[in-house]
Amino acid sequence: MEVVRNVKYGLFLIILVLVYACKTDPTSGGDAVLDIRLPKEPEKLNPVFFPNSIAREVCQYIFLPLADFDPVTLELQPVLIKTIPEGIVVADGAHKGGYRYDFEILDEAKWDDGKPVTGEDYLFTLKAAMHPGTSASAFRSILSKFSEVVVDPSNPKKVSVFFDEYFMLAKEACLNVEVLPKHIYDAKGILDKYKLSDFLVEAEAEKKVAADSTLISFAADINGIKYTKDIVVGCGPYQLGEWKAGEYIVIEKKNNFWAKDKKIVALQQNADRIVFHIIPDETAAYTRLKSGELDVLSGVSPSNFNQLQKDTASGFSFQTPQLMKYFNICINHKDPVLSSQKVRQALANLVDVDGFIKNFEFGNAVRTVGPVNPAKSYFNNDIKPYSFNIEGAKKLLAEDGWKDTDNNGILDKIIGGKKTELAVSLIYSGDLGKNISLQIQADALKAGMKVDIEFKEFAQVRKENLETGKYSLVLQSSVQDFGYEDFSLRFHSVNAEPGEGNFSFYSNAKADELIEAINEEKDNEKRKVLYKEIQQHFHETLPYIFLYSPTERIVISNRWKGSTNQKRPGYQANTFVPANQ
Repeated sequence: MEVVRNVKYGLFLIILVLVYACKTDPTSGGDAVLDIRLPKEPEKLNPVFFPNSIAREVCQYIFLPLADFDPVTLELQPVLIKTIPEGIVVADGAHKGGYRYDFEILDEAKWDDGKPVTGEDYLFTLKAAMHPGTSASAFRSILSKFSEVVVDPSNPKKVSVFFDEYFMLAKEACLNVEVLPKHIYDAKGILDKYKLSDFLVEAEAEKKVAADSTLISFAADINGIKYTKDIVVGCGPYQLGEWKAGEYIVIEKKNNFWAKDKKIVALQQNADRIVFHIIPDETAAYTRLKSGELDVLSGVSPSNFNQLQKDTASGFSFQTPQLMKYFNICINHKDPVLSSQKVRQALANLVDVDGFIKNFEFGNAVRTVGPVNPAKSYFNNDIKPYSFNIEGAKKLLAEDGWKDTDNNGILDKIIGGKKTELAVSLIYSGDLGKNISLQIQADALKAGMKVDIEFKEFAQVRKENLETGKYSLVLQSSVQDFGYEDFSLRFHSVNAEPGEGNFSFYSNAKADELIEAINEEKDNEKRKVLYKEIQQHFHETLPYIFLYSPTERIVISNRWKGSTNQKRPGYQANTFVPANQ
């Protein structure tokens, strides 16, 4: 029996070696295949009609915008156009006094069937996004600021975009848009009889849709599987190869790519194939990485990242690029307890941010003091973050009139004629959220504040709590943009109504004034001064308790040479090169 067992074990080892050998080594001279883990499967692949962060990890190699932010310099650079335009004041005509942006699409830019990429494709993409029946609502608030788009009839590569009013993000809004091929996504020309202006006012657009059954069917098609899974066509360096539900998505290098020799990051195509393996369980992904079945693993938990560095550092590189997002605690300013600024400041003193970074992130994070990323030139470095200070919190609460009148360990106060305990709820998602919430709960109690914690999936939190205002505190992460920030949606009082975007219901006259001044300021240096001022004001008034900006944790096999950066998801897989090249 012992001999049989040894023979079986030997056969198992041989099979294991053969299976592993079947994975193409990019240094072996065959096709260079880059294997990447996706934590979940995207429902669809279309950056306009399904702008989901997971889907974008795949879409960015298939679809291209007119211009994009360079992942290193963070500056807007041309991708499909010749140069980045500057706004020109319109001297006469229908848009007199407004602003115009002129650009020209590259002569060589083509779709996979050889047809040129033109301004008509761009205009179609905008009209389709503004169609109130399509699932591109994330873009409509910005695109509604457009006044008109004109394609030069003598040269359809030339486009002019008009804005009747000054818009701080006009350049980014008109250029950082992925372009779809009109002749494929609207083969029947349904949108041809409509102007962009027909869709700019939502109420009027809805009337037009209701009166035209072809517009209704267009939206059904564009939102459905047909144009988000069956037909996935862009002008990027890769094309969709195979999609096996629940297992993997394969994208393949285009052989006759129109931009093969260009050095722009978005246009590179070094790997022959990129395989996105759908592996929800991190432990399973971690195992497959160590066995050599994966080349890139991002979003690694701090503990696994730390352990892998100790175990197998020789076979991998470990990258921690700064992310364009920050963790925060969203505070409901309509909560009778949290409406007091001193209570909010006391709570900020009860949140051990430095401890979170040390214990839960293994030091891989940067403290932040507001909604501006620490990497930005106008991040306010002069602001001193709140320190973990239980005695300081007690002092602030005492100044605000909180006492423990019934000796139960929880402070109380008369609010609106009723005895009210210093008690709030904190909703969290995920394992990290649980760890942070438990620590806050324990520390707050030392100052006489009761914090009840509750777990919920974040999609549920947004729908049931943030959008309705039925909460006290929510631990969340907020994504940041590379361009200038418009704080109107999240922090202006005009949006402090259920479902309007200002989920903290923060309403502050000075903040409103600063937000409006930032959005209207045309001088970049003066705008940066205003950004620093509003960060100071947010620090004092606390719409959120700002925690830290995390770093991504990415492990890359030494079979590949690849760099990381701040652009989500922290790297561009198309730039990775086999190690022997």
